[in-house]
Amino acid sequence: MIIKVTVGNFLSFNEKVELSLESASIKELSKSNTFGVDGLDQNLLKSVGLFGANSSGKSNMIKALSFMRSFVMNSFIQIHATEKINVDAFKLNTGGQSKPSYFELEFIVNETKYRYGFEVDKYHVRSEWLFYTKKKKENRYFERREDEFIVESNFSEGWNLKHTSIRQNALFLSALAQYNGTISRPIFKWFEELTIITDTNYGGFINYTASLLNRVEFKGYLKKLLNAGDFGYHDLVISEAEIDPNQYGFLTEEIRNLIVAKIPNHIDIKTRHRSFDQHGGDAEEVLMDFKKEESQGTQKFFALAGPIINSLIEGQPLIIDEIDARLHPLLSRMIIQLFNSDDNMHGSQLIFTTHNTSILNIDLLRRDQMILISKTLAFATKVESIYSLKVRNDASFEKDYLSGKYGAIPGEKNRQLKIFNN
Repeated sequence: MIIKVTVGNFLSFNEKVELSLESASIKELSKSNTFGVDGLDQNLLKSVGLFGANSSGKSNMIKALSFMRSFVMNSFIQIHATEKINVDAFKLNTGGQSKPSYFELEFIVNETKYRYGFEVDKYHVRSEWLFYTKKKKENRYFERREDEFIVESNFSEGWNLKHTSIRQNALFLSALAQYNGTISRPIFKWFEELTIITDTNYGGFINYTASLLNRVEFKGYLKKLLNAGDFGYHDLVISEAEIDPNQYGFLTEEIRNLIVAKIPNHIDIKTRHRSFDQHGGDAEEVLMDFKKEESQGTQKFFALAGPIINSLIEGQPLIIDEIDARLHPLLSRMIIQLFNSDDNMHGSQLIFTTHNTSILNIDLLRRDQMILISKTLAFATKVESIYSLKVRNDASFEKDYLSGKYGAIPGEKNRQLKIFNN
């Protein structure tokens, strides 16, 4: 479960900004849209939606989470000693390039609250820290400043490794996890299982959903969700075929073997459609190639379906950038309703970005779930909820947002554009 994300000096974020999933002290939709956690004084939100103009920084929040996940997973095992860190600081401030980028997450793993973060520039991990909370008191596991480490005595896995040379461009947590530390490994696994879907990578999740349909514990739930999309097919035929190395005959044997080892079996997906004869009676069913003949919207919903069901069953966060892209508004709304419902029994959370303003509805989201992303006068991204603006719960959220009352929309000149008149 995610409690709070803090980002600073990264892409469009200049000063530190926070995205909080702690619920405010308001009663609206409290039973359906929030859940309690042992040891936390506040409930957590089941979902938050990020709204704002193009280029406001909505996707950059997703990219910040994606960078953090990738760096935790790969900094120790895939980044070479002399390799640069692929981090982009805020460029519209002359001092930004000389300062490190800041990333911090507060989250819960196995009923323990952690606060983990780091600061990095292109060449170094400048600082790193891991704290945990027990009986409402925060305690430290380790803190790192450049090459100096402070490791507490109750963090034995860190104490054993702190005398080992940790590269300047690698995270201490990533190194610890490779040795299966009892504390670090579950945290590493949490990052590994954090699913982030964008409008450019969703196609890679099609095979994932198809593979879940072959598992008994997922199949029934997935079929219910897919049928709710009403895409015209009534069944799916999924088959696997081993990769034929001969199709790579133009490559060396070593490279062919590497490809076969890395690429999973090819998954073929067909959809079953009813067909009719010239008199309107039933004719033989037609099989269609899912990836070639079904619409982009059908494919995207299918790609999302697996991660959605997995998130709800396993209680893991799911992050979707541009949730409304290629989908009918009612389908993206249905996904959000699913997380804000009794079907969400295990603490799953959905973070999404969208331009679908019909979602700004008090019947679907609380005011603290409506997050506005906009630019300051210095062209840096700021993050605030509609609740933090002290908007009443009986306001016309969509209408007021589109009228510019809350900001976070394209500027006035975009709404009064005259191209061919002076």
